[in-house]
Amino acid sequence: MIVTIINTLLKTLGGILMGIVDSIKNKVSPVTESKVDPDTIEIQPLAERKTVDIIVDRQIRTKYQQGWINKIRKNDITELVLHSTAGGLSAEGLLKWILSGERSKEYYKGIALFHYLIDRDEPHIVEVIDPSYWVYHSSSGTHDKETIGIEMLNPSKTNRAPVTENQYTLLFNLIFKHLLPTYPTIKSIVSHDHNMQFYSKLTPKGCPGSGFDWTRLEKELTKNNIKFNRKGVGDYEVT
Repeated sequence: MIVTIINTLLKTLGGILMGIVDSIKNKVSPVTESKVDPDTIEIQPLAERKTVDIIVDRQIRTKYQQGWINKIRKNDITELVLHSTAGGLSAEGLLKWILSGERSKEYYKGIALFHYLIDRDEPHIVEVIDPSYWVYHSSSGTHDKETIGIEMLNPSKTNRAPVTENQYTLLFNLIFKHLLPTYPTIKSIVSHDHNMQFYSKLTPKGCPGSGFDWTRLEKELTKNNIKFNRKGVGDYEVT
């Protein structure tokens, strides 16, 4: 009789203890969040996101890496600066000339390098320096921490040769299909000449020069429904 009572008490106590343990587990267990079935998540196909073909050149950035490797961007990109090369017949030829080292002292300091190169007759947009890094390219000192430099190949030493239709197409694809969507913080498109005057009080050297028709840029801005304010020659504020 006594044994039966004891067994009954043990079972009762065991049940109480198990209830206490379960209660404690429920309190300390993490709340499980409802998970979305991966099949219900829509991902935009990569092919649709590829709007511009860009060739990434690694030879220039490798040879002159000490000029840009420590210039990691911490500022928002707010400005695109347009240049012309004042010489050269092709992107390949210009890249070879840069690699030859004639201006290596500047390149090793991150001076006169640039982010993109627009070929003249071939359908090539070349990324020379990764835009995640900044370089001195527009005679504007530390303001270049907020800029991207785009070089258009021009065979004239004074940049008077007209920009080709191929170049306008490539340039506007780069700006309107890639850079502006990627960096919505961009608020202005200017010439190298503008920055030379505004930031360094230097005499303009004709960059991108008379070969570039700024009204073409204005038409493209309008075509893409981008409001702009022409503040001066080669100085556009975009919204």
